[in-house]
Amino acid sequence: MTTSAVRVVLRARPSDGGTCIAFVPDKKGISIVQQKVIEGRPGGSQPASQSYQFKFDNVLASASQEEVYEAAASEVVRDALEGFNGTIMCYGQTGAGKTFTMSGGKQSYKQRGIIPRALGHVFAEVKAMPDREAKISIQYLEIYNELLYDLLDITTQPHEISIYENSRGVVTVSGLRTAVVASEAEALALLFEGETNRVIGEHQLNRESSRSHSIFTILVELRPVGEAGGDVLMSRVALVDLAGSERVSKTKSEGLVLREAGHINKSLSILEQVILGLGDKNRDHVPFRSSKLTHVLKNSLGGNCRTVLVANVWSDVAQTDETVSTCRFAQRMMRVTCEVSANVMQDSSARVRQLERQVADLQQELAMHDAMVMRSGVQYTPYNQAQRTELRTRVLDFLMADPSAVQGGASGGGTVAEESIEPLELHSLRHVKEILLACKHLYREAMRSAPLGMARSVGLGVCGPGAASRESATGAPPQVQRSPSAGSSTAPGGSLSTAAALAARRPSGIGNGVGGHGITEGPGVGKVERLGGAGMAPDDARPGSMGSIEDGSGGASLAERLLSQQGTGTNAAAAEMASAGVVAPDRLTALEDYKAGPGALKARLLAENRAKLKTSRTRAKELGLAVNASKRELDSLKAREEELKRQRVQQRGEGSQVLDAEEFDILMRIKELKVSYKENYNELQVVKSEVDYTQGLVEQCNKE
Repeated sequence: MTTSAVRVVLRARPSDGGTCIAFVPDKKGISIVQQKVIEGRPGGSQPASQSYQFKFDNVLASASQEEVYEAAASEVVRDALEGFNGTIMCYGQTGAGKTFTMSGGKQSYKQRGIIPRALGHVFAEVKAMPDREAKISIQYLEIYNELLYDLLDITTQPHEISIYENSRGVVTVSGLRTAVVASEAEALALLFEGETNRVIGEHQLNRESSRSHSIFTILVELRPVGEAGGDVLMSRVALVDLAGSERVSKTKSEGLVLREAGHINKSLSILEQVILGLGDKNRDHVPFRSSKLTHVLKNSLGGNCRTVLVANVWSDVAQTDETVSTCRFAQRMMRVTCEVSANVMQDSSARVRQLERQVADLQQELAMHDAMVMRSGVQYTPYNQAQRTELRTRVLDFLMADPSAVQGGASGGGTVAEESIEPLELHSLRHVKEILLACKHLYREAMRSAPLGMARSVGLGVCGPGAASRESATGAPPQVQRSPSAGSSTAPGGSLSTAAALAARRPSGIGNGVGGHGITEGPGVGKVERLGGAGMAPDDARPGSMGSIEDGSGGASLAERLLSQQGTGTNAAAAEMASAGVVAPDRLTALEDYKAGPGALKARLLAENRAKLKTSRTRAKELGLAVNASKRELDSLKAREEELKRQRVQQRGEGSQVLDAEEFDILMRIKELKVSYKENYNELQVVKSEVDYTQGLVEQCNKE
């Protein structure tokens, strides 16, 4: 186990106007100059400036998405394939580029964020491990207004998702869908589906502001291939997109957006308190449970995890206060340390195979030992049915044997006769076990066929909590009470059936009721009597009920949450239109009006992505044809080269190494084709990945 501090990477969003950030040449620090107005000086208010210096592990200014991934996430993903847990977290004010950093933009394939690039990285690395069998799973959790939602299954209600913490302090979220994915394309499809289900809003600083925290988790399990077995590596990578902190004076939020901002700022404030507690070595209590966000992230903050924080800042002069606040939080985060160790487990299936081989070897060794000492008929494996039937016959003969009939029944030999086990023999442990099993079988048969009085005499007749007291009072054993309708529990001849015998052996106080009170038989009985206030709580008092959640939004589905963001005058407007005789337009007309009006940006983005998808597919087709043509030409040239080589050997002998002009030209052409084939094939793989990603963007734009 090693100690690892949280790494912090600062990413600055470019400014359209003046900037407040000066970048240090070593790309590890920044300087911020903040202009302030000082009140109360002689001569009136006067402007003044204050300078701040911050140091981080890496500072990215005007960096591409690929550069951000290499600086922040690439090492974490590689370590995850070696069994180490990892977390990458984006933090910053609203509009600073957190979602763009984590998920990417929708304009082009190059704008992919950390999540799609991490998925591609994982599957590429797994493909290069022929000695490992990989199982990749994903989860997508959303925390909206302090309620948990499953973005991969919107039918799951918030009360069905719970946070659990085991005795070792490891936190797990139950109730989430864990989807096993076999390819990058399948994982991206689920990612786009989850992003479509996420709640977004609009305010003055961001047209598409995330109104919730999201955690996309990649679970990796690597098992050795083959019979040899080995260690199993298990890890998880949490990719966290935090909602941005907001100042209502700048965002001008109101209504639902204002309430969402309150929940966001509260959870981020508790996150900062947790970071302060983790950075203070003298502090005993850290308030992880004060919010759902910090409770879920407990493993990532100071646990067995390699954590990277991407601090997103906005370099505009107008956002200087928020930029300084983000930098201060990032520096506090650098003081948090984690105890990191690989999650290595032993392969249980390989261990089972190893033990099976060991058992087989020991059985073979026992057989050799028996052969050497001239022992025959010894068996170490479980008996079959015929052998057990024969053994039961011998056990029955042993149990029913008359001691006086055995040799030694005369005077002085009775003790020897009582100690004899004939006709049984004890020649192996397996044989002893089979004898005991036969005795158990015969005993059960005897108890099933025993008369009622005999069963009661061996302790099977106790049938109620007051049986012992009745016996002590009357001096007689308790009787089994049977109702007229219970005749089916008695076997013919007055003996108890198996079910009745088991019911009679049930301890006192255990029945069909609560606390020894069962369901009263007889007509007119329709419910179980609850004693002492026990029973089920009313529906409106259960934790998962709709009435127990403020504003009734706790169990709301995704559609209800989205509809709640619309204005309150929709129903009134519809009623007014109906009373005025106005007919609503059909779907096609409404869609075209939306495309020409509020949805113009989405429509243009959809058209651009479709055009890019068509171009990428055309390029993929061209590359595929080129690869196939190169392969066919390579096969033809190799066949011709083999033929020329065979002719040369026949004419000049085996040792001739001098090539003629045609054979030399063919070898040179093969070399060129191999280079061309490799280049086209590698480009084809990239274009295929681009087609899959762009197809996901098109589907996502279609849904929007």
